[in-house]
Amino acid sequence: MNESLAAQQERTMFMTFSRGYPVTKAEVRDYFIKTYGDCIDSFHMEEVESTQQALYA
Repeated sequence: MNESLAAQQERTMFMTFSRGYPVTKAEVRDYFIKTYGDCIDSFHMEEVESTQQALYA
């Protein structure tokens, strides 16, 4: 096994977003793909109604 690969629980990221600066799931995904390449195994973002803003992912 390649020692440079971390276990899934060792590479989990929790993000919070500032109220008043809405961000979409697509924007977050695009940012990580453009910055780090194809590195996302799974992506979960707070489910909100269209009139609300997600505050975490």
